[in-house]
Amino acid sequence: MAWTQEVTATDAEWRAMLRAALQPYPCRWGAAQHCEVALGDGTVHLAWSALPQRVMASLRLPRLRVTACAKGVAGADWIDFQRRLALYTQRGGG
Repeated sequence: MAWTQEVTATDAEWRAMLRAALQPYPCRWGAAQHCEVALGDGTVHLAWSALPQRVMASLRLPRLRVTACAKGVAGADWIDFQRRLALYTQRGGG
Protein backbone atom coordinates (compact mmCIF):
# COMPACT_ATOMS: atom_id res chain seq x y z
CA MET A 1 0.00 0.00 0.00
CA ALA A 2 1.48 3.31 -1.02
CA TRP A 3 0.66 6.81 -2.20
CA THR A 4 2.41 9.96 -3.33
CA GLN A 5 1.00 13.47 -3.04
CA GLU A 6 2.00 17.07 -3.30
CA VAL A 7 1.81 19.20 -0.16
CA THR A 8 1.99 22.98 0.03
CA ALA A 9 4.28 23.46 3.01
CA THR A 10 7.88 24.09 3.95
CA ASP A 11 9.95 21.29 5.42
CA ALA A 12 9.59 22.83 8.90
CA GLU A 13 5.80 23.18 8.55
CA TRP A 14 5.48 19.58 7.32
CA ARG A 15 7.58 18.24 10.22
CA ALA A 16 5.44 20.16 12.72
CA MET A 17 2.22 18.76 11.20
CA LEU A 18 3.70 15.25 11.17
CA ARG A 19 4.83 15.43 14.80
CA ALA A 20 1.26 16.27 15.83
CA ALA A 21 -0.31 13.64 13.56
CA LEU A 22 2.10 10.88 14.55
CA GLN A 23 2.00 11.55 18.30
CA PRO A 24 0.21 8.29 19.22
CA TYR A 25 2.56 6.15 17.10
CA PRO A 26 6.15 5.06 17.80
CA CYS A 27 8.32 6.90 15.25
CA ARG A 28 11.93 6.94 14.20
CA TRP A 29 12.97 10.19 12.53
CA GLY A 30 15.73 10.10 9.94
CA ALA A 31 18.39 12.75 9.69
CA ALA A 32 17.05 13.75 6.29
CA GLN A 33 13.48 14.05 5.07
CA HIS A 34 12.27 10.68 6.27
CA CYS A 35 10.52 8.96 9.16
CA GLU A 36 9.43 5.44 9.95
CA VAL A 37 6.22 4.77 11.87
CA ALA A 38 5.41 1.53 13.71
CA LEU A 39 1.81 0.64 12.92
CA GLY A 40 0.36 -2.61 14.23
CA ASP A 41 2.59 -5.45 13.03
CA GLY A 42 4.09 -3.37 10.22
CA THR A 43 5.70 -0.07 9.37
CA VAL A 44 4.90 3.01 7.33
CA HIS A 45 7.80 4.80 5.66
CA LEU A 46 7.22 8.49 5.01
CA ALA A 47 9.62 10.44 2.81
CA TRP A 48 9.41 13.94 1.37
CA SER A 49 11.44 16.14 -0.93
CA ALA A 50 11.25 19.76 -2.02
CA LEU A 51 9.62 20.67 -5.33
CA PRO A 52 9.92 23.99 -7.15
CA GLN A 53 7.69 26.68 -5.71
CA ARG A 54 4.24 27.12 -7.21
CA VAL A 55 4.10 30.67 -8.60
CA MET A 56 0.81 32.49 -9.15
CA ALA A 57 1.39 36.14 -10.04
CA SER A 58 3.34 37.51 -7.05
CA LEU A 59 2.38 34.59 -4.79
CA ARG A 60 4.99 31.86 -4.23
CA LEU A 61 4.03 28.66 -2.41
CA PRO A 62 6.55 26.11 -1.15
CA ARG A 63 5.81 22.52 -2.21
CA LEU A 64 6.87 19.06 -1.12
CA ARG A 65 6.39 15.65 -2.70
CA VAL A 66 5.36 13.24 0.05
CA THR A 67 5.43 9.46 -0.33
CA ALA A 68 4.02 6.91 2.12
CA CYS A 69 4.64 3.19 1.83
CA ALA A 70 3.15 0.64 4.24
CA LYS A 71 4.57 -2.84 4.72
CA GLY A 72 2.92 -5.48 6.87
CA VAL A 73 0.16 -3.10 7.96
CA ALA A 74 -3.44 -4.36 8.25
CA GLY A 75 -5.95 -2.65 5.97
CA ALA A 76 -8.02 -1.15 8.82
CA ASP A 77 -4.87 0.22 10.53
CA TRP A 78 -3.74 1.77 7.23
CA ILE A 79 -7.10 3.50 6.73
CA ASP A 80 -7.12 4.83 10.31
CA PHE A 81 -3.53 6.06 9.88
CA GLN A 82 -4.36 7.87 6.62
CA ARG A 83 -7.41 9.53 8.20
CA ARG A 84 -5.39 10.81 11.15
CA LEU A 85 -2.60 12.03 8.88
CA ALA A 86 -5.11 13.86 6.65
CA LEU A 87 -6.79 15.43 9.69
CA TYR A 88 -3.51 17.05 10.74
CA THR A 89 -1.93 17.80 7.35
CA GLN A 90 -4.68 18.90 4.96
CA ARG A 91 -5.18 22.60 4.74
CA GLY A 92 -8.38 24.48 4.13
CA GLY A 93 -9.43 25.81 0.77
CA GLY A 94 -12.16 25.78 -1.78
